[in-house]
Amino acid sequence: MSIETIQVDPVFDPTRVGASLDVIQAHLELEEPLLRGVITGDEASRRKGGGLERDGLRTYEPGDDIHRIDWVSTAAQSDGSIMLRERHADITPNMWLLTDVLQSRYAHNPGYFSERDLGLSALMKMFGIARLHGMPAAVMAINDSRLIDQLQPAQGDNHTFDTAKLLARNMSGPQSPTPERPSQHLAALLKYAGSRCAEEVVVVVSDFRDTADPKDIENGWHKHLRQLRDQRNEIFAVELTNPWDYELPEQADRLITGSSVTWIGRSKRGSQHRADYAKAAQVQQGQIDESLAAAGAHHIKLSTDQPRWVASFRDQINRQP
Repeated sequence: MSIETIQVDPVFDPTRVGASLDVIQAHLELEEPLLRGVITGDEASRRKGGGLERDGLRTYEPGDDIHRIDWVSTAAQSDGSIMLRERHADITPNMWLLTDVLQSRYAHNPGYFSERDLGLSALMKMFGIARLHGMPAAVMAINDSRLIDQLQPAQGDNHTFDTAKLLARNMSGPQSPTPERPSQHLAALLKYAGSRCAEEVVVVVSDFRDTADPKDIENGWHKHLRQLRDQRNEIFAVELTNPWDYELPEQADRLITGSSVTWIGRSKRGSQHRADYAKAAQVQQGQIDESLAAAGAHHIKLSTDQPRWVASFRDQINRQP
């Protein structure tokens, strides 16, 4: 009787930062830039500036730089209007990587690895993609008690290594949030990013499940992600999932929701609880998908139950319009 061997792709190891980064980079080596559109220079930057890329014409207004007058177009105006050639700055945007996977609830999940390790692996790979595009990158993250902000995007191997060490150092322990240490919400992170990011590339790595409904008025993240979209950021949403997101495990004997506990047995009533859970999970997934689509996000899904997550990650990146 033969035993099937399953190959499992490497993931970030917070106890061996340098070694795990080397393994990930070697395993996920990319030969060409994967991001297209505005962020790769296929279109002019939306930022006005003094660069060399020429864009549209408009009528001259007092105070405009006279050196930008387009005399050929001005001469063609029958009404004597002076025409100004607008220029767009040739600016490479920053990549901001936002994540809440430093929270303790991501530390232990079913599958081949935890959502935390899978999420940090995807995040560090996005650092590599940023490097291929010559884009400075930085992280904003939350753990159980506070927000971590690198403040200034940068490039290079040393910056990538320092970022990985920063994330590993700020992971929350196994203890649950307490009234003295309240849990942070993804919404708070996105709201903060909205005060910092405009016309940038924003990558959000999360399970997007810290609240049952993304549109929840008090804790939901939906409106803050749309605000980032309205500020003309290009958004990539890397959604992390595990089998328990969709159905209760067989060994589960109780379901805790808020202040109540529902005991689940092997009876017909227990089967109904499991069916209700699966139905609610399906509704929640639909809400997440809808909210990410409404924000115009490039949606990438990764699962801890997928041992060869690398090919899936690359394929989904390649499929982005």
